[in-house]
Amino acid sequence: AKDAQKFNPSVIVFDCSNEKLKETSMVTKLAAPALIIADKFNHDVVLRGDSYDFINSPIDEKELNLRIKNLLKIKELRETIGQVSTTDALTGLHNRRQFEIRLKQETAQSIRKNTDLCGLMLDIDYFKRVNDTYGHAAGDCVIRGIAEIISKTIREYDIACRYGGEEFFVLLPMTKIEDTLAVAQRIRQNIQNTKIDIREAKVKGVPYLQVTASLGINYFDKKVTPEEFYQGADKALYQSKVNGRNRVTIYEESMSKSEN
Repeated sequence: AKDAQKFNPSVIVFDCSNEKLKETSMVTKLAAPALIIADKFNHDVVLRGDSYDFINSPIDEKELNLRIKNLLKIKELRETIGQVSTTDALTGLHNRRQFEIRLKQETAQSIRKNTDLCGLMLDIDYFKRVNDTYGHAAGDCVIRGIAEIISKTIREYDIACRYGGEEFFVLLPMTKIEDTLAVAQRIRQNIQNTKIDIREAKVKGVPYLQVTASLGINYFDKKVTPEEFYQGADKALYQSKVNGRNRVTIYEESMSKSEN
């Protein structure tokens, strides 16, 4: 069973037809659905698993294939459900729920390994005007376009999330604040220079839109909580808005003091 886990199989078949299946805890711990071939088995233990099937020996080939197909369908359905629960339907980025999970994971890892971690928060400027002028369908096109720009600008192991509405958050592991600033400026410039395709929204005479974005960035000080780390980027974003939009601001402690 341990060897099988290394290969990430779609279905695991246990042939226990020559002896009574006495130990099946390994079946319940496997990520892949399991098909058990046996003469007898321990109902009390096996039924604790929810991704298994049982077939008597001697084996009927047609029945074996059918059982395997059913288990594959179960696996596919579970993967789909898992993806839906962590992915934003409009953009394909992580959703807010997954962001909150990854925020805790990445800050914990940064503390444990003593590595750099930065956060970047982005808000589309005057997005309400887009919806009011061109409709929500056009707004959705803009949000998808921004998500695509972010994904193409960051590294593969950076973590991009749609935080909500027109707001996005990116976690940048093993990244110093000056490098995060450079990434944020590239994202901002790429957004400013891109004509976003909104033809899907069918706005007469307007096939493309250009928008800008404001960003705030923050370095993870290991003395603060994950929530304070996120809030720092949010406060820096607010300063970008106050100072005229379409700019990047680095969080400073004075931003928090000014609120008190």
